[in-house]
Amino acid sequence: MPSNKRQTVRIISGKWKRRKLVVMEAEGLRPTLDRVRESLFNWLNLEISGARVLDLYAGTGALGFEALSRGASQATLVDSNAQVTAELERAAADLDASATIVCGDATSWLERQAESWDIVFLDPPFENQQYQKILDLLHQRLEANALVYLERPRQTELEHPKYEIWKRAVAGEVSFALLRPRTVCL
Repeated sequence: MPSNKRQTVRIISGKWKRRKLVVMEAEGLRPTLDRVRESLFNWLNLEISGARVLDLYAGTGALGFEALSRGASQATLVDSNAQVTAELERAAADLDASATIVCGDATSWLERQAESWDIVFLDPPFENQQYQKILDLLHQRLEANALVYLERPRQTELEHPKYEIWKRAVAGEVSFALLRPRTVCL
């Protein structure tokens, strides 16, 4: 007999501390572990206040909403699943969050953007191998001193010529890192 209890993840800190976000059953949706989010936001502690945040492959929205809870000025959450984005809209309304929710393919959406961001969360489904292309597209859309969070399977190598690894860690089968864009001198 199926359980009617909905899975949730909690916002760890900030003004919405302990508030819960629904985890939809959707292909490829894999919420970032609490301990990983805690490490990530400890790294971002001095960077988050007033930041413009982009959460690609938003899923539960845990990264984008956590950033807003901790003082980011605005967040854009992008996901390709219409049911997932409907849940993100409900969560944003419940939290009264300054969030823009977009239903669309991350790569196609990003190709049409002229905006730039201070912090980008890039946590695609593990079977998605387009993160290199996304990193290329992001490079021209980042503010000075921007940071990009990337979560990948533990066995995946993380190298990109336009980025340097600022911090990295492993938790279980997940490898995660904060990247800084390399500066190009002409």
